[in-house]
Amino acid sequence: MLIKQFIAFTTTNKFLVEDIITEIGRILFYRYRPPPDNILNEDLELIGLYIIDLDLSYDRRITYLEPDKFYNITSLNLTNNMRITNTNISLLINITSLNLRNNKLITDSSLSLLTNITSLDLMYNELITDSSLSMLTNITSLILQDNKLITDSSLSLLTNITSLILQDNGLITDTSLSLLTNITSLNLRFNYKITDSSLSMLTNITSLNLIYNNLITDTSLSLLTNITSLNLYVNELITDSSLSLLTNITSLILHGNRLITDSSLSLLTNITSLDLMNNNKITDSSLSLLTNITSLILQDNHVITDSSLSLLTNIISLNLMDNHVISDSSIYLLYVHCCVAAMNVRTKYEQFNKSYFTYSNI
Repeated sequence: MLIKQFIAFTTTNKFLVEDIITEIGRILFYRYRPPPDNILNEDLELIGLYIIDLDLSYDRRITYLEPDKFYNITSLNLTNNMRITNTNISLLINITSLNLRNNKLITDSSLSLLTNITSLDLMYNELITDSSLSMLTNITSLILQDNKLITDSSLSLLTNITSLILQDNGLITDTSLSLLTNITSLNLRFNYKITDSSLSMLTNITSLNLIYNNLITDTSLSLLTNITSLNLYVNELITDSSLSLLTNITSLILHGNRLITDSSLSLLTNITSLDLMNNNKITDSSLSLLTNITSLILQDNHVITDSSLSLLTNIISLNLMDNHVISDSSIYLLYVHCCVAAMNVRTKYEQFNKSYFTYSNI
């Protein structure tokens, strides 16, 4: 009701009203999520034409979207939405990004009509099938985490995909994945279907997530030399053999990793972001060589010492939570060499933080 009252208050000047509404659309509602209690359908319709990105996740108040009032929407989030139906969105043909995570109302009948979609989230979705997905050949980003309906049949047709999440997915196999050679970002966390057979074909990959993956080995990873971001959190298959070849890596997560050693890490001198949380394999020997690091996580790390940390003078983000090895001496050196105002040092000692910032005149 607040929006309607605001507009009524300004109706003495037609042009002023139009200018204000335009500014509201441009500034406030370009990315819009209805407030908790005070927005109803009639209120939302007043600024509908100015909304491009609409978030109705978990919403229980907005019951419909008139196509003639919301046709400018290009991004729509209907996660856990129990109001908006097929009738509401089937005519919103300008949508390019759609989130149907755990959605219980939208079905194939409407989705098949939204052929401009390039980004689609079907995580936990139990309604959308291959029937409609196969029609959306413009998709470049697809989330199939915990999805139990989509199969190789439709995925194999979506050859424009560049980003794919198959976390906890038990249906998609090498058959379809091997055809998606345009993929640059792939998430295989907890995936128990995809093997080296298909991954070795995806040489354009730059970002790969292998958290708790028990199928992908050095055989395929060694071929993905374009990788710049790699997550090996608690991975028990990838070794120094393949990692040493991925010299383009700039972001690496070795949280809890027990296989990767100094032998390979010392060669990855392009790394700018490194996670060594709870890691007892990597030592000062290799870390001291990675002088391009700007972001470092040493949370719960009991191996890395001041010896190497003091040499990483490009660091601007440092996590030392639950770290009992790093002392004030190396932190002080980093403050001396770095832009102090940009430092984001996290430790478990709040008192230390406060006193140190005071000392540094921040």
